Amino acid sequence: YRLSGPTAYTFVEHFMRHTQEEEVVRALAHHLADMALLDYRCVAFLPSAVAASAILLARTALYYSAMPVDAGYTLEELSDCIQAIYDMHENLWVWPGCAQMMLHWDSTAQFRYFLPPLSMLIAMH
Repeated sequence: YRLSGPTAYTFVEHFMRHTQEEEVVRALAHHLADMALLDYRCVAFLPSAVAASAILLARTALYYSAMPVDAGYTLEELSDCIQAIYDMHENLWVWPGCAQMMLHWDSTAQFRYFLPPLSMLIAMH
């Protein structure tokens, strides 16, 4: 048996298991959670908080609507993790492996995404 603690990946699956959203939201949330874990600041966050932040940003990037994630977190509680994900997108060259992950996403995904301005996300709540 291979047992380990839950990861951001498992929490994305857990939080989205009862939603009727497109698979593209789930794929983008996994991608954003994976990217977040390249930033050492995100290691301090619980995997569930990283997953909730990634789902919120995926929904915002795809729908321009910040639908809440039923994960028990407020936007204020996720703000540091969300800010770290934004920082990574603005400075891909700072984190080793981040630019390669973006290139891989661009070459394998069926779409490109852009995170809306952080001020827009804050204004939605």
